[in-house]
Amino acid sequence: MKGQVSSDDDYSSDEETNQVLIATKKTTGKDAFDQTEESGDENSDEEHQALDSEDEEVEEEKEDTKEAADEQDDQEHTSNEEIDEDLDLERLKKERLERLKKMRTVNKGKHKTGVVYLSKIPPYMKPAKMRQLLSRFGDVDRLFLKREDDQKHKTRVRGGGNKKVMFEEGWIEFVRKKDAKLCAETMNGNIIGGKKGNFYHDDVMNVKYLSGFKWADLTEQIARENDIRQTKLQLEVSQANKMNAEFIRNVERSKMLDNIRASKKRNSPATKGEAAQDGKSDHVFKQRRVTTNRAAGPEKHKQASSERLNTVIENLF
Repeated sequence: MKGQVSSDDDYSSDEETNQVLIATKKTTGKDAFDQTEESGDENSDEEHQALDSEDEEVEEEKEDTKEAADEQDDQEHTSNEEIDEDLDLERLKKERLERLKKMRTVNKGKHKTGVVYLSKIPPYMKPAKMRQLLSRFGDVDRLFLKREDDQKHKTRVRGGGNKKVMFEEGWIEFVRKKDAKLCAETMNGNIIGGKKGNFYHDDVMNVKYLSGFKWADLTEQIARENDIRQTKLQLEVSQANKMNAEFIRNVERSKMLDNIRASKKRNSPATKGEAAQDGKSDHVFKQRRVTTNRAAGPEKHKQASSERLNTVIENLF
């Protein structure tokens, strides 16, 4: 019984030890698994932090690029707005000019135009001043003032006069015929007036209304006068060229005739016979002086002994 008890006790103790070993193995394995899980968790946390930092950097870069793109869009938008404003101003100017042209054409269509003639322009008055002066009678459409000749201007300046430009006569077109008639009746033979200190206060105006005269007649007349002046100038230039060519041709012909006469006179037999009878030839040759030292030679051809040679001989002997 004792032997069985001991054997049972040994068996129970072996089982206990085995159970203890298994428990320790389980605990060690569990601890190792827990440590690996903890280390894995730590590594995963670090990776998450690194990924979060990278995501933040990417987001910051995206925000920077978005801000730069927004700034560029704003600049382009402002530049486009400026360009649009410039285009709008140009469009408004064109529309205004077209509107004025239409108003003029409408006014001309509604009313008959009238033209007045100015036989004398106050000295040194410019077209802008004339338009301002006559616009109080009505709407002035077109205005033309004829300048003085350049020769008159040069002589006036050379004589010590004013260098400003002067106008001799002019034509003004009013939109309404009644305004032109009113201007002619009011201004003809009267002074310009205005303030007493005005430069043109005492100048008298000579104005005449041209009945049945239109601006197209004036332009036709001016074009006709210009054509006549141009044709006259072309005729004068062509005549002068012809005269110059004829003069040059006559001069060359006279030179040729003189040369022919001289050659004929030089080659004629009468002139050759006269030259032979006189013993004279046309050519003259220069002769050298003949000298000799011979005893039998003529005295005029002998060389005279020089005094220097005689003195040298005397000194030797």
